[in-house]
Formats: sequence, C-alpha cells, structure tokens
Amino acid sequence: MKRIDELSLLEDQFSKEQKKATLVMLIIQAIENVEKLIEGNPEFIESPMTYNLVGGIIDQLKANVPCIYKPAEW
Repeated sequence: MKRIDELSLLEDQFSKEQKKATLVMLIIQAIENVEKLIEGNPEFIESPMTYNLVGGIIDQLKANVPCIYKPAEW
C-alpha cells in the first residue's frame, strides 16, 4: 500500500485556505471602496431612503461574504 504524503496534503490545504482568505479580503476591500465612494459624495444624494437601503445592503455584504467560502452548516 502506498503511503500518503501528509505534508503535501497539509500544504495543499493551507494554500487553499490562504487563497480563500485572499478572495474574501479582496471582495471586502471592493465593497468598502464602493462604500467610501458613496459616503464621499453626499452632495449628490437625492434619495435618502435609497441611500439608507444601499447602506444596509453593504453591511449585509460585508457580513456575509466570508460565508461564501465556508461549508454550509446543517
């Protein structure tokens, strides 16, 4: 029976986790950039209700993006 290279498996798993973390950070940074653009131009806001709605959506995205790359829990 051929032995499994445990170190190789752990390195692959660690590499995947690093890539997931990088993806999450990139997406969150993009969301934060959108948030800064919106907040940085208040003089153009014509609908405060929509502004607040978008703010809520941005908060939800920041909270839920990391869950995309985690296994679903039962």
